[in-house]
Formats: sequence, C-alpha cells, structure tokens
Amino acid sequence: MTELVEFLRARLTEDEAESNARIDREVALMRNDGMGADYSRNEVIGLPAEASHVDGYARALNEVAAKRGVVKEVSEMSDSLRGRGLNVPFALTWILMHLAGVYSFHPEFKADWQI
Repeated sequence: MTELVEFLRARLTEDEAESNARIDREVALMRNDGMGADYSRNEVIGLPAEASHVDGYARALNEVAAKRGVVKEVSEMSDSLRGRGLNVPFALTWILMHLAGVYSFHPEFKADWQI
C-alpha cells in the first residue's frame, strides 16, 4: 500500500501544480486584457463564471485537497491497524485503488492497482 500512497501523493502534487499554473496564466491574461488589473489571484477565482475561466481550476485544487485528505486518512488508518498487529481490510486499499484508477494512463501506474 505504501507504493500506492506514494504514487497518489505524487500525482496529486502534479495536479495541484498544473491547476495553480493555469490559474496564474489566466490571471496574467486577464491583467493584460485590462479585465483583472485590480484583482488579486483569489478575487479572480471568485469572479462569476462568465468573467473568469479559473472556476474549473479552482475546483481542481479543491479536489486535490479532498483526495489528499482521503489518502491521508486511509493511510493513517492502515498504519494504525498494522501497528496493532491487525489485518488491514482490503476495502481501505480499494479506496486508494479507485483514486489511482484516474491515473491508469501514467507510466508508473501498476496493473495490479486496476479495479
């Protein structure tokens, strides 16, 4: 499970970096067009959808945070069970496998993680 957790953490870090870069590009474009000259990055994220294309990127950042929370909780639960000499229910691994399935195209994705 450790390898799966590390894989997920790396992909989430990549997703976060990509979303942040896209938001920053969008903010820069808006400032260059004069649309966002007075807006901070956070204010641009909060603009109505018709005024800003960053809503999807901001949502992606929220998804990364939510998935990180799931990975953390499942990992800690598994470690706690293992530390007490108890078997880790396969359902916990399955949760992570479902999250990893999104990245099945990634070269580091292992076939045995596929559900």
